[in-house]
Amino acid sequence: MTGAKDDTGPNAPNSASCSEIKMETRCAGVDALRYGAVACDRTAFDADVQGIKGIRKTEAGAQSRQLGGVMNKVLFVLVCVVVITAARGADLPDHPTVSVDVANGQISVDEDPISSSAGEGGLVWKIAQDGYQFDQSKGIEVDSQGAHECHPFGSDGRSFRCAKLKHVAGATYKYTVNLIDAGSNPLSKDPFIHNH
Repeated sequence: MTGAKDDTGPNAPNSASCSEIKMETRCAGVDALRYGAVACDRTAFDADVQGIKGIRKTEAGAQSRQLGGVMNKVLFVLVCVVVITAARGADLPDHPTVSVDVANGQISVDEDPISSSAGEGGLVWKIAQDGYQFDQSKGIEVDSQGAHECHPFGSDGRSFRCAKLKHVAGATYKYTVNLIDAGSNPLSKDPFIHNH
């Protein structure tokens, strides 16, 4: 082209970039058409793009800090709940041990219903005679909607303990004693716990 101006130098307007901008390309969320034929200034365009990137980084950093703060608060509350629950059960004495007996294939307990007070951390059952063990997976099952958590107690298989997670005054709960005899036959009984 005769008489055409050579715009290929380092300070020349970037006509290729202007064409790209006019072709509706987007760069970092800025609509490139804003920089169409009237203001084809690559420096202004680059500055806007960098500004938007900075804003996005600032927003992302603020969101990250907010999320981190919330997570720290949630973690703190959970730790407090665990510590308080553990301390409550650890500081309170257990109810006197309930004796479990078996005669003629029938289970009996020496306290039915168990009279449990708010000042007790848990309930313990112990089998009085040899030849029987608690079912290790479900030796005592309390129907208390999460007020008790039960596990084997001791290493001989003849004791079971239910930690009291909460005490509801006046509540009565049915529980099941599940034993296994020397021949691996299951035995069960359904007595009660009464909170006062």
